[in-house]
Amino acid sequence: LAVGVALGAERLAGVLRRRLPEPGVGPAAVLAGAALLPLAMLPDLAWGGLGRLEAVRYPADWARAAEVLAREPGHGDVLVLPFMTYRAYAWNDHRVQLDPAPRLLPETTVTDDALPVGAGSGATIVAGEDPRVAAARRALAEGRPLRELGVGWVLVQHGTPAGPVDTAAADTELRALTPAYAGDWVTLYRLPEPGQPPADRAGAAPAVPVLAADAVALLLAGGAILWLLLPVGRVRRTSVGER
Repeated sequence: LAVGVALGAERLAGVLRRRLPEPGVGPAAVLAGAALLPLAMLPDLAWGGLGRLEAVRYPADWARAAEVLAREPGHGDVLVLPFMTYRAYAWNDHRVQLDPAPRLLPETTVTDDALPVGAGSGATIVAGEDPRVAAARRALAEGRPLRELGVGWVLVQHGTPAGPVDTAAADTELRALTPAYAGDWVTLYRLPEPGQPPADRAGAAPAVPVLAADAVALLLAGGAILWLLLPVGRVRRTSVGER
């Protein structure tokens, strides 16, 4: 487009130079028209949309979460919650924007890549291409570990509209974890390695009483079975029946 406009302006200037009595007037008029053409077609671009186009600084939470991920490379991919393709943050004056996680974080992210077309309940959802997004939805709904999907981190964004799966769906797996970083806008959780217990077992049942109760239950069940199988048990049942 840029090359075509330049060639067209050059051709038009040549025609006007030959036909106008003053040779310099034609090229000057073409130059002025070519310079003003973009503003004439897109008047909102004048003065940056009257102040609406401006640079926005991201909160420091994003940089700190990225630093945590950079210190532990290879731990796994980052699942971004809540599921939503587009975001709207208060620090960006609630302007609609793409999820910044894939562009700001140093690890591979698992983010919702579905495309909503329309607004409200009548919107049409164009399915995304990443099969792990659908698998992550099912894992959260069924309470299965996300580690099976190669996910080692969960980034929860705050102050942004939630998608079809709210962050509450991840409470079962995240409530027992200590955040690797917790800020006003993002919270980063580190999932334990396979076979490794979570760092914080707050709210979980203590292991010793549970194991003791299991042992007592097994002893009672085993004793009852032995009582029925041993001769003493059979004799006792027979004598009781005869009475």
